Amino acid sequence: MDDPDILRALWSAGALVPYRITKALDANGLYGPEVDRLCEAEEPEVDEWEAGTRYPRLVQVRALADLCDVHPLWFFRTTTQDDGRLTSPMFLCGPKGCDVVIEDGVEHVLEYPLDVVRATVGTA
Repeated sequence: MDDPDILRALWSAGALVPYRITKALDANGLYGPEVDRLCEAEEPEVDEWEAGTRYPRLVQVRALADLCDVHPLWFFRTTTQDDGRLTSPMFLCGPKGCDVVIEDGVEHVLEYPLDVVRATVGTA
């Protein structure tokens, strides 16, 4: 069930997890400029979403969810759903603290900086 009010509230609060975007794209073998186009973005926006330097608009989150065949809420930290996985031995905090994890030698971003969220929220 998709509750647009809950989705909008989480999006507005900056609860989107960049690392979950990466996981969904990787799980589906999706990459390249075509992904940006299908997510109503321009190259290299999706890469910037994954890096935590650009916050996607809500319509883009929905397009990404459709593309990856997941519920849009999957991309958000809604409870402590990630706590076990993000503190397990396979994850190590990066040099910037625990807002990034290192998995298989690759840094993954767990949160968007507040200024990045503020630059987008309100432009759904």
